Amino acid sequence: MKTQVYNEQKEIRQLLIDWAQAKGQINPADFFVKNWQLVREGVPVTF
Repeated sequence: MKTQVYNEQKEIRQLLIDWAQAKGQINPADFFVKNWQLVREGVPVTF
């Protein structure tokens, strides 16, 4: 038998809103990880 650790019935949208309000700001550095890029024939594609 497994122990249930988390079971809160909230929409993901509301969880994101609650997190952003608690944090006070959304900093892209908290989410960005450069682990892929577009390439064409081995050369990175720039925009």
